[in-house]
Order: sequence, then C-alpha cells, then structure tokens
Amino acid sequence: MTFNTRSLKEQFRRLINNFTIEQSGTEPDWDQIDILNAWGGPGGKERDGIYHRYCVEHGIDFMDYGGAKLKFGRDNELRGVSALALSQTSVVKPYYDLMLVDEAQDLPPEFLKLCYAFLRDPKRLVYAYDELQSLTGQAVLPPEELFGTDVKGRPLVVFGAEEVNTPRQDIILEKCYRNSRPLLATAHAIGFGIYRQNGLVQFFGQDSLWTDVGYVVENGEIEGGKNVVLSRTPNTSPLFLEDHSNLDDLIKFVKFGTSAEQTEWLVNEIKKDITDEELRPDDIVVINPNPLTTQREVGPARQALFRDGVNNELAGVSTSADVF
Repeated sequence: MTFNTRSLKEQFRRLINNFTIEQSGTEPDWDQIDILNAWGGPGGKERDGIYHRYCVEHGIDFMDYGGAKLKFGRDNELRGVSALALSQTSVVKPYYDLMLVDEAQDLPPEFLKLCYAFLRDPKRLVYAYDELQSLTGQAVLPPEELFGTDVKGRPLVVFGAEEVNTPRQDIILEKCYRNSRPLLATAHAIGFGIYRQNGLVQFFGQDSLWTDVGYVVENGEIEGGKNVVLSRTPNTSPLFLEDHSNLDDLIKFVKFGTSAEQTEWLVNEIKKDITDEELRPDDIVVINPNPLTTQREVGPARQALFRDGVNNELAGVSTSADVF
C-alpha cells in the first residue's frame, strides 16, 4: 500500500486490519504487507518507502529530499528520483505481488511507472485518484501513456472493453457522500472560475468528464461556445445533508478586516461548537490552505484555545508525522 501523504499510514493500517477481519475472520499477516509512503528513507520498515525500497533492492544510490530538490528543482523531486532510479536499472527485480496506490493524482507518472516495474507478473496494480483534487495541477494520464511502451512501441497497459464476469479495469465512483450538493457545486464553480468576468481559470480536457463526476445536463449541450446548465442529482449527491440543514448552514462566506478578527471568530466558533452544538473536539478540523504557512498562521488561534482550556493539535508538528 503506497500513498503520498505520510500521515495516512496509521489510518491505512486500521482500515486494512478491519477489512481483513471482516472478510476472513482473522487479522492480516503483517509480515506480508507493507504500508509505505512514496519516498521513504533509511531507518527500518517504519521509515521505509517505495522509492527507498526500490533503491535498496537494486543496489542503486538513494537520494534524500534535499538532494533531489537541488538536482531536479522544486515540485519535481519525486518525479526526478523515480525517473533516475528507473534509468539506473537495466533489469528490474520484481518485488511485490500487488500494489494499491492511493491519491495517485498527487504522484508523478514516473513514480507510477516505478510501481508498475516493481511488480511481479501479472502486474496487479490498483491506483485510485481524483482529478479534481490534484495538489500539482497535473491530470492523471490514460494508462496507454502512463505506463510507457515495450521495445516495439506498443503500450504496456491497455484497458480493454468491459466483459461479463470479468473484473472491471476502470471504475468511476459517481456518488459523493462527503460533501453536500450545494457545497460541491460551489467548490467546482469557484475552482473552475465559472462566473469570473475574465473567463475560466481551468477546464476539463474531455467534455464527458462532467457527467463522469456526477453532473447531468439540464439545458443546452456540453460543447465549446454553447450555453449549458448542469446540475447534480440525488443519485450522485445524496440529499441527507440538505434534508437536515438549510443552505445558509451548509455554506458560509465570512470576511475579516484583519487576521486578528479572523482568529477571534475562529476561536469563538470552535468553543461554540463544543459547548452549544455538543461536538466532540476531535470532530473539528481547521484547514489552512497553505501547509507551508500553517504553523505560523494558526499559532495565535491555538494559543487562545489553550488559554480557554481547549486542547488542540497541529498534525505532524505536535503529533507524530505518521498519524493524523
């Protein structure tokens, strides 16, 4: 099991454990399962990663994050080391029977190629991704392009037509339970810049993706230069949150003149959620959009909460980097 964000490790361990018990009545054999983030480093199994494991198994030099940043530049670190590792191995030693890759939209194609190469035949690779949730802005390539070609130029991976009684190769999860319909549509509208006077900031490369992610055409047609009205139906966005709360509770925009005003409002809302709304403290997550500034930006709010007797943690800083 591999993934981009190190703090997911314990969650995957718990989910795999529960699933195996439900399916087989016994706990999994952890000697046969690795839960590793993409990069890793020396320090035993708990610190290992797929890239580091690949280097160890093939006897090639491992490059840490700092060295990769200097060599390949910011935001190209994993891409660079994965491509370099593949170029340094003329004969790949297959290592795993099956690999599951989560949040693949945040991982470069070169890393997914490395995962594919690291598998024994028949190359059982499952990669899950959300193209609307990419941290890099890169779309996940179709499999024919993603995994490369053989010596004759033929794609190594081609998804065939679906057949009865055979496992599906390409599965789209159409239902969104996590967010209400108004919230999800609003997020898409803002993310694409649907109502900007200066035009869109991004758009799907394929028109069919609108229906793939759960929209239906109410009026018009999805075609360049044409007007179209799209909506989400209860089939793709269940209504249980809308049935429970009105729209003003589901979506709020609050504007502040200063960061101090924002901090004061945030602290008061958290305290109200705990005392009046009877939420558990561990039901509440505060997200700062830029992880590089989070420690500085949330510092005043954390201090105010501590002062008022509300304990709080900063994930990966005041807690283990492996646990969220």
